[in-house]
Amino acid sequence: MIYRALAVSTSPTWADRDCVERRVFIEAENRDGARLGIREVLAKLWDVDADSIEFWNLESEFELNHGAFVENVAGDHRLFVAGWADGKPSFDDGTYGHPLFLLSTQLDRMMSAYLTLPRNAQKG
Repeated sequence: MIYRALAVSTSPTWADRDCVERRVFIEAENRDGARLGIREVLAKLWDVDADSIEFWNLESEFELNHGAFVENVAGDHRLFVAGWADGKPSFDDGTYGHPLFLLSTQLDRMMSAYLTLPRNAQKG
């Protein structure tokens, strides 16, 4: 199962401090595994203490695909909806940093969806 969250590090040594938050996708068997994996992998990737990793809006692929605002959004693009404006979805399109794909078996699928996001839609 894929989970998505928004994450940051509170460490003063975090090299990506210009980023307000980073959208993170991770594969895990359950929500607890996703929580643990996000902290462990990001701590190593960002070279910070795991206790400095904060994340929120942890949602499963199922939750993201069945949310109230995604009924008119195609397939895996639903996992990238960042909000809604003027009756259109807004997507995290990398303007403020690309998402992190901490995926093993689903990387190709998620990259394909990310690279084909509507670019003329509202930005999130």
